[in-house]
Amino acid sequence: MPNIARERAVTERVLIATHADDLDQIRDDGVQAVLFVPHDLPEWIDELAAAMDAGTFEVPRTILHGCSPSEIESCIDRLLARSVLSPGAAAGLKMDILGMVETCRRLTAATRYRFRCLTDTPNCDCGFHVDTVAAHVPTTGLLRVYCGPATEYVDPPGVTSWMDFYRYVFDRHQLRHTIETSEGEACELARARRDKLDNFPPFIEDTGCLKVVPDGSVVSFRLVDSRFLWSAYLDTRRARGWIHRSPMRGARRFMVSINAV
Repeated sequence: MPNIARERAVTERVLIATHADDLDQIRDDGVQAVLFVPHDLPEWIDELAAAMDAGTFEVPRTILHGCSPSEIESCIDRLLARSVLSPGAAAGLKMDILGMVETCRRLTAATRYRFRCLTDTPNCDCGFHVDTVAAHVPTTGLLRVYCGPATEYVDPPGVTSWMDFYRYVFDRHQLRHTIETSEGEACELARARRDKLDNFPPFIEDTGCLKVVPDGSVVSFRLVDSRFLWSAYLDTRRARGWIHRSPMRGARRFMVSINAV
């Protein structure tokens, strides 16, 4: 594990918002994420959810790096052209995703993005983490889970310290490597230790600070400039993003995320 800079207490916040314009509060100092919870969801969400439940709506893991808004739109058109959604539902979903792209553009002034979308079944691959961007890139992203189990996160006041969080991150990374590269007892022991870390994360005060993003929410969230995270010297005073993870169990889900590159 790299050297860790001396830190102050965890003072960041996650905000719950009822208006889309409140997503802009991610620009404020100390805000890790803003969860915009719409009052009403559009009718096409019900059609999408029914197709997800029936297993007839599938989106392969798709990642575009350094793409323009028009390239994202073309990608969405190709993906939805093969879907079972009605034209109205497909158009509604497309416009909603492009709205996220526009929000990201407004918040970051970027012209190129990393765009990710997929349907998948929850698993234990990914524990709590912060997302990263390249050096000097804007550190704001957008995420929405349209259907299925929502993203889990940690309420910042419940984090014992950033140092404890990053110890967890590096310990879990090593355990995942052991699971993927070993067999027999070594693999099973590593799997058991990983599961214990996931069920009782050692960087939280108690399990009451483990939260779930409300269904249908749009999230603007803070990423971490990679200069402060994966170098030989970890600066916990500046490597402070939104601590979250994908759900580890439950039904299939459909999610979309975008950030500047």
